[in-house]
Amino acid sequence: MSATMVAGGVALAAEYELVSTVIISRHGVRSPIAGHPAFATFAADPWPPWPVPAGHLTPRGAEFAKLLGAYYREYYAAQGLFPANGCPPPGLVFAWADVDQRTLVTAQSLLDGMFPGCNLAPGSLTNAKIDPLFHPSRAGVCKVDPSRARRSVTNSAGGSLASLRRTLRTEIAAMQSVLKCCQPALCRAAGANAPCSLRNLPTAIVAEGSGNVRLSGPISIGSTASEIFLLEYAEGFPERQVAWGEGIHASGNSAVVAATWSPVRFDGAYALSCGTTGLGPHGEDIINAATRRGYKRDEGSRVHALGGTRYQPRQYWGDAWNALVAALLSCK
Repeated sequence: MSATMVAGGVALAAEYELVSTVIISRHGVRSPIAGHPAFATFAADPWPPWPVPAGHLTPRGAEFAKLLGAYYREYYAAQGLFPANGCPPPGLVFAWADVDQRTLVTAQSLLDGMFPGCNLAPGSLTNAKIDPLFHPSRAGVCKVDPSRARRSVTNSAGGSLASLRRTLRTEIAAMQSVLKCCQPALCRAAGANAPCSLRNLPTAIVAEGSGNVRLSGPISIGSTASEIFLLEYAEGFPERQVAWGEGIHASGNSAVVAATWSPVRFDGAYALSCGTTGLGPHGEDIINAATRRGYKRDEGSRVHALGGTRYQPRQYWGDAWNALVAALLSCK
């Protein structure tokens, strides 16, 4: 089963044999998860309804995950890891999912796509609200020092939240034009006079009860809103409902997409280190890779284990992603 493989962008010699692989994946398309601040407080228009409860994987999300599983089967069969058809021998394939519906159904869909008709099922903790493997800080396995976390976030932001905010001022203004933020309750909670806008909200690092820290203010709101817009598009919402049909014009400097990823890169290496506790001795490798490549904390803190690669197979995801970006930048 010798084959030429690529790891970290370097082609390996033909004598290397692929004997096993680990896929670390996030969930598929889900409905928005209620957070802080409440969605209704930073948007003038009502958000469109979803066909599933908050935070649940949608049927479309499950179908996408199944397609991704089919891609993995094709890809790894080409590497000689297992046959292109049929069911794997007992014990050859193992899947473990977090306890939420969206992760359980995603894992099941991936397995169904990889091995159709084989009746494989993912494992997970039963009668548990938190799996320490995925949420070590929430489970109390890893204690976060708020002071160290604040310093780490600030350093990741270039040493100053004010500087980061100035860098993103164009994106914040563009997001304001879509959201028409903010409701009086949000203004008052942020210590700003009502009426206010994203421009008036302070940017701050807020400590949570678990000891974790998060950004509050316009960058965080922009990240949340733009993620919802992406989910709306991926779910196939009518164009008039994706970002209320307004989107971002090309002159907006890709504000929706930029606002999605800019803030989530600044959780800091220290916070990431706690997020990878469940991965044992390879956690530091993952942190370094995630920090370099700017992945979202809950994904990036786990994706690059053992020098792994984040796959977005073009035949299933690449074209959809490109179409999404183009649509958000061009819709009027």
